Amino acid sequence: RAEYDPGEGTGVLLPGSGTSPTLFGTEEDLITICDNAPSQINAVVFDRATGERRTEIPLFRPDESATENTAVGYGDELLFVNDSGYGGAFTPARTTHTGMERYRVVRNETGTVTDYEPVWKNDDSIANSAQLATATGVVWGYGADVDIDDADHFYLVAHSWETGDEIFRAYVGDDA
Repeated sequence: RAEYDPGEGTGVLLPGSGTSPTLFGTEEDLITICDNAPSQINAVVFDRATGERRTEIPLFRPDESATENTAVGYGDELLFVNDSGYGGAFTPARTTHTGMERYRVVRNETGTVTDYEPVWKNDDSIANSAQLATATGVVWGYGADVDIDDADHFYLVAHSWETGDEIFRAYVGDDA
């Protein structure tokens, strides 16, 4: 157990962490959640055994920062999807702020996490929890192109784990 700022639910459905805990770490020693701090959320990384806070990673942009999705954890790296502004299943995608960010935790000479470093960031849309195919290094999810014909157009999209670049998209429908 560890305490964190549960916020007030700004930009998400309810106060508290919108994320399920994500177990990760090359030493299988870390767990992360996203807090719901006002203005800009943080990924909070804890030591699994002790509950000690190891680092906090501010995510996305102030006043456009929230998530209801668990992080993707692989090795010592984490991927987060922004869905600030999401108001539920029938909310237009054009009201949700976009972005994905990948980070790596930094360990000292004893293996203890002391900090983090960004790997990449983009402004792409993933409207659900991203999924990583580790064998291919592809991040899959559903995204939306917004403000086209005053409608939301949805796609199955794939991004490179290494670069964050979009590498595939297939149209799946729209809200019209």
